[in-house]
Amino acid sequence: MARRCSVERANKQIGGFASAKKNMVIQYEGRERSTKHLLELIHDDVLTKGVAEEEIEQLDIYVKPEEQAVYYVVNQKIEARLHSKRMWDKNVGKEENYGNGLCNCKPEGRYW
Repeated sequence: MARRCSVERANKQIGGFASAKKNMVIQYEGRERSTKHLLELIHDDVLTKGVAEEEIEQLDIYVKPEEQAVYYVVNQKIEARLHSKRMWDKNVGKEENYGNGLCNCKPEGRYW
């Protein structure tokens, strides 16, 4: 049986899809938003709903650019929606603009 450190070293050398750096961008009607930006918005919104960081076990996300909305469910218990026309503006959510107040997203949610 291989040593644990040998297996870890082999996995690092192999690389591949699992260890590749990833960047996903959602584009719709000439606008785009990085998934990193959307995840940050969801993370902040989840915390405002009283869910502690360590309590988050599952997160299901549904992006609906035609509605200019992102829906999510936390731990199959908390359902919410982030909706804002500004969220999908061309310049909002790019690294240089995130966090400067341009995205006035209106969280809407309820507990099941």
